[in-house]
Amino acid sequence: MPKRSRPIGIYYLLFNTYLESLKVSLITLSVPVNLLVRTPKLIPEHELLSASDAKKVIKKYNTQLEKLPKMLVNDPQAVRLNAKPGSVIVVHREDSTGKYDYYRLVVKG
Repeated sequence: MPKRSRPIGIYYLLFNTYLESLKVSLITLSVPVNLLVRTPKLIPEHELLSASDAKKVIKKYNTQLEKLPKMLVNDPQAVRLNAKPGSVIVVHREDSTGKYDYYRLVVKG
Protein backbone atom coordinates (compact mmCIF):
# COMPACT_ATOMS: atom_id res chain seq x y z
CA MET A 1 0.00 0.00 0.00
CA PRO A 2 1.50 3.41 -0.96
CA LYS A 3 2.39 5.83 1.82
CA ARG A 4 -0.01 8.76 2.09
CA SER A 5 -0.79 11.54 4.52
CA ARG A 6 -3.84 10.97 6.71
CA PRO A 7 -6.06 13.57 8.33
CA ILE A 8 -6.44 13.14 12.06
CA GLY A 9 -9.83 11.98 13.28
CA ILE A 10 -11.53 8.92 14.66
CA TYR A 11 -14.15 8.89 11.88
CA TYR A 12 -11.46 8.88 9.21
CA LEU A 13 -9.65 6.03 10.95
CA LEU A 14 -12.82 3.99 11.29
CA PHE A 15 -13.83 4.63 7.69
CA ASN A 16 -10.35 3.86 6.39
CA THR A 17 -10.29 0.60 8.38
CA TYR A 18 -13.62 -0.31 6.83
CA LEU A 19 -12.34 0.47 3.33
CA GLU A 20 -9.18 -1.56 3.91
CA SER A 21 -11.33 -4.51 4.95
CA LEU A 22 -13.08 -4.18 1.58
CA LYS A 23 -9.68 -3.97 -0.15
CA VAL A 24 -10.44 -0.41 -1.28
CA SER A 25 -7.92 2.41 -0.91
CA LEU A 26 -8.90 5.97 0.00
CA ILE A 27 -6.80 8.60 -1.76
CA THR A 28 -6.28 11.87 0.11
CA LEU A 29 -4.73 15.03 -1.20
CA SER A 30 -2.31 16.77 1.10
CA VAL A 31 -2.80 20.55 0.90
CA PRO A 32 -1.03 22.88 3.34
CA VAL A 33 -3.56 24.65 5.55
CA ASN A 34 -2.12 28.09 4.80
CA LEU A 35 -3.04 27.60 1.13
CA LEU A 36 -6.71 27.01 1.88
CA VAL A 37 -8.82 29.87 0.59
CA ARG A 38 -10.93 31.65 3.18
CA THR A 39 -14.49 32.20 1.98
CA PRO A 40 -15.44 35.57 3.51
CA LYS A 41 -19.17 34.85 3.79
CA LEU A 42 -18.66 31.51 5.52
CA ILE A 43 -15.52 31.98 7.62
CA PRO A 44 -15.18 35.21 9.60
CA GLU A 45 -11.87 37.05 9.71
CA HIS A 46 -9.43 35.83 12.38
CA GLU A 47 -6.58 37.91 13.76
CA LEU A 48 -3.75 37.00 16.14
CA LEU A 49 -3.47 39.49 19.00
CA SER A 50 -0.17 40.66 20.42
CA ALA A 51 0.52 39.94 24.10
CA SER A 52 -0.12 43.58 25.03
CA ASP A 53 -3.44 43.65 23.14
CA ALA A 54 -4.47 40.40 24.83
CA LYS A 55 -3.76 41.96 28.25
CA LYS A 56 -5.89 44.98 27.30
CA VAL A 57 -8.79 42.70 26.34
CA ILE A 58 -8.50 40.78 29.63
CA LYS A 59 -8.50 44.04 31.58
CA LYS A 60 -11.36 45.55 29.52
CA TYR A 61 -13.65 42.58 30.18
CA ASN A 62 -12.40 42.03 33.75
CA THR A 63 -11.71 38.34 33.23
CA GLN A 64 -8.82 35.89 33.23
CA LEU A 65 -7.01 34.49 30.22
CA GLU A 66 -7.96 30.90 31.12
CA LYS A 67 -11.68 31.80 31.16
CA LEU A 68 -11.77 32.78 27.47
CA PRO A 69 -13.40 30.29 25.09
CA LYS A 70 -10.83 27.84 23.72
CA MET A 71 -9.54 27.17 20.20
CA LEU A 72 -7.31 24.19 19.52
CA VAL A 73 -3.81 24.83 18.22
CA ASN A 74 -4.55 22.51 15.27
CA ASP A 75 -7.65 24.49 14.23
CA PRO A 76 -7.19 25.56 10.58
CA GLN A 77 -7.36 29.25 11.43
CA ALA A 78 -4.87 28.90 14.30
CA VAL A 79 -2.50 27.03 11.99
CA ARG A 80 -2.92 29.67 9.28
CA LEU A 81 -2.03 32.42 11.80
CA ASN A 82 0.84 30.34 13.24
CA ALA A 83 -0.69 30.68 16.72
CA LYS A 84 1.01 29.03 19.68
CA PRO A 85 -0.69 27.75 22.88
CA GLY A 86 -1.44 30.73 25.10
CA SER A 87 -2.03 33.11 22.17
CA VAL A 88 -5.31 34.98 21.83
CA ILE A 89 -7.18 35.15 18.52
CA VAL A 90 -9.93 37.66 17.83
CA VAL A 91 -12.73 36.59 15.48
CA HIS A 92 -14.42 39.49 13.68
CA ARG A 93 -18.03 38.59 12.90
CA GLU A 94 -20.68 40.62 11.15
CA ASP A 95 -24.40 40.05 10.77
CA SER A 96 -27.49 42.13 10.08
CA THR A 97 -27.43 43.65 13.58
CA GLY A 98 -23.80 44.78 13.63
CA LYS A 99 -20.16 43.82 13.99
CA TYR A 100 -18.87 41.75 16.89
CA ASP A 101 -15.49 40.60 18.15
CA TYR A 102 -15.07 37.20 19.81
CA TYR A 103 -11.88 36.23 21.61
CA ARG A 104 -10.42 32.71 21.73
CA LEU A 105 -7.51 31.31 23.73
CA VAL A 106 -5.33 28.89 21.77
CA VAL A 107 -4.73 25.62 23.67
CA LYS A 108 -2.99 22.32 22.94
CA GLY A 109 -5.20 19.71 21.28
